[in-house]
Amino acid sequence: VLITSVDPLRVYLYDEGLTRFATEEYTNDPEKVGNNFIHLTNFSINKESENFVNNSNPEEPEGSKWTLTSLWNYFRSIGIEKAPIWKKIQDIVIKSILSAHGYLKTGFKENVSSMYSCYKILGYDIFLDSKLKPHLIEINTIPSLAAKSDTIDSYVKNPLVAEMFNIAGFHIPKQVAFKHQNTILDKIGWDHPGLKPLGHDKRLYTKALNGEDMEKQEEYEDCDREEYLDSILEELSPHDVRHLIMMEDEVSQTKLFSKIWPTSETFEYFPYLEEVSYCEKLMDAYEYYYGDHRDEGQELVNQYCDMKTHFKVKVEHPKHEDQEQPQQPLSKVSIPSVFLTGE
Repeated sequence: VLITSVDPLRVYLYDEGLTRFATEEYTNDPEKVGNNFIHLTNFSINKESENFVNNSNPEEPEGSKWTLTSLWNYFRSIGIEKAPIWKKIQDIVIKSILSAHGYLKTGFKENVSSMYSCYKILGYDIFLDSKLKPHLIEINTIPSLAAKSDTIDSYVKNPLVAEMFNIAGFHIPKQVAFKHQNTILDKIGWDHPGLKPLGHDKRLYTKALNGEDMEKQEEYEDCDREEYLDSILEELSPHDVRHLIMMEDEVSQTKLFSKIWPTSETFEYFPYLEEVSYCEKLMDAYEYYYGDHRDEGQELVNQYCDMKTHFKVKVEHPKHEDQEQPQQPLSKVSIPSVFLTGE
């Protein structure tokens, strides 16, 4: 699970994963409660079992560890549909994040200086019971991304790492870009005047609000959903445009990650929030009108970009940065995995 923003919340769920099995048949016999091969599915434990069967085929449901794809294929072969199970897992992910959302917002407000430096990958351990009901076991805040080559772990994790960086929008640092701009462009085979100057532009990720932003946010502070759906998108502020740019840019990089918040349905979870912020209202309205018509939404955002609305920022550190030429958005590079060790 990838979180790329806290306010507004943006959450992506990876469609692939690992499926682990105990190596001995389950029993609730009290005399066997100490047998870890029955009661635990940890790979590090079950690989020591004489019943353990290694699996290096990510497409087939065989051995003691499968991919999620293999699990869905097996379920389909015995007449079980993926969709209802995956929907419940998605619900667990959303509710677990919302349970800590107030603390996340406080931490984001007090400790994060730029929206660029805010993303987090989480690892979810989900248990399916005999009725295929999912249960949350734990959330790993530092999930293992290590994977030996040519294993089902590498099949799952290597593309996840590359896609995570692409969605998060990793930029070449400005100092590096200024010094090595031509070399970088030559190496990756890009030749377009709109790509210069390369490097991170902090104006795109500023948390600072200008007068126009603050005035609009105050206007929608106490309105209900019907009211903000009716007019919040009629005139976008610079802060609005930057958030919509970031979301559309992230969505454009998704392959196996799927955006599960915001969507046209996530407003149903608003009662779980301590308060529905202006940014959540903005994203809810955008998904309501453009969630199934993204081309039209992108066209709307592009109109504001053509007017350089997203570069109208409250200047906190002058140093002539307000005189810089706006950059064209960059296509992102698929980053090869360097995580070559681990289980």
